Amino acid sequence: MHIHISTLRTLVTGFLNPDRLKEITPACRSYWTEQLPVIREQLFEEMRLEVFSAVNDRVIERHIQQVQKDCIEMMNVLQGYTVHGVEEGLYQEVFSCLEQILRHIEKHHSRFFDLNAELPNGYFRISVEDIAQKIKLLKALFKKHRLENELQQGLLHCATSFIRQEACTYQELLYLKDLIESVLLLQYEEITFEEALKEHLLYYRFNHPEFWKYYSRKIESELSLLYDQQEKYERLCLYEKQLKAQQERSCANFIPVKESIKTMLLDFVKAELKFLQRKQMSFFSAGDHRQLERKVNTYRMKVSLSVDGLAYLIRLMVEAGVILSGSRSELLEFISRHLQTPGIGAGHLSVKSLNNKYKQVVQSTINAVRAALMRMLKILDGKIA
Repeated sequence: MHIHISTLRTLVTGFLNPDRLKEITPACRSYWTEQLPVIREQLFEEMRLEVFSAVNDRVIERHIQQVQKDCIEMMNVLQGYTVHGVEEGLYQEVFSCLEQILRHIEKHHSRFFDLNAELPNGYFRISVEDIAQKIKLLKALFKKHRLENELQQGLLHCATSFIRQEACTYQELLYLKDLIESVLLLQYEEITFEEALKEHLLYYRFNHPEFWKYYSRKIESELSLLYDQQEKYERLCLYEKQLKAQQERSCANFIPVKESIKTMLLDFVKAELKFLQRKQMSFFSAGDHRQLERKVNTYRMKVSLSVDGLAYLIRLMVEAGVILSGSRSELLEFISRHLQTPGIGAGHLSVKSLNNKYKQVVQSTINAVRAALMRMLKILDGKIA
């Protein structure tokens, strides 16, 4: 194979170079016209023999893909000559020979054909014209069905980006052509065109950023309309179930290095579910805490002593070491919030009043507190007896 490709390269870059055009005699032209079919058929036979030999598949793939690469490069060189206005029958014959070799590999040795190789320049220009015509049909179809603008953008953006490129791979062209043609022929019965298109793009593993943004925003928008957390959870579970059941075409993704759109959306839905679960757990935990806090904060212990008596009792407990308080102001503030003396009603004790009573004790207050303590001692004596 290497010898035949080297011969063709010498012909393309040497004899057919416009600078050496005058050197091509009628006899030379006749010779190459006869030799081209021979070279082509011998190359086909060598590929066939190698494919059915005991040679390792990786070696065969490397050899055939090198032939493919060389043919594309030579076709591009010839296209460059044509651009400069050189029009000769032999040029067309050589170009046709290279074209036939490429088609032969693609048809008869497709498993070794490199889909990631760039198309010949001439092929790409023809493909751009074809895609441009299909874009017009897509726009008309979307307009007919009044498709959402955001949903249109993914497909139209990738098609218009394609025609602005300077080159593309076989894989990119095959994917885009197949996708657009299948959308133009899309059949739907029980669902709307919009729903059918979304399912179709999921099936085709169309992981274009615009489609991803559209679909994820659609989910977020639906969730924002649901105020009940349980409803949001159930809607996300439904999305997860639908996405898991969604079939995918056995082909490369639109962007091969990224996950399929189905996988991306599943990850998004699962992340939303986890977030919602954490939020609910946090809400319930905080709710329980707030409920307990409200109970603690609203409950006030009723005492039979007056404000004077309560202040003096607290003072006695502090002086006796029963209450260990580093800050009198904090202690009295706590007492004012959580204890209720007779006649205070729904109001709170005044910290200032408690502080004054704490410092200034009168005899009547001492007698009242002593009477209360004596009752406690009597109860205590009864327990001991």
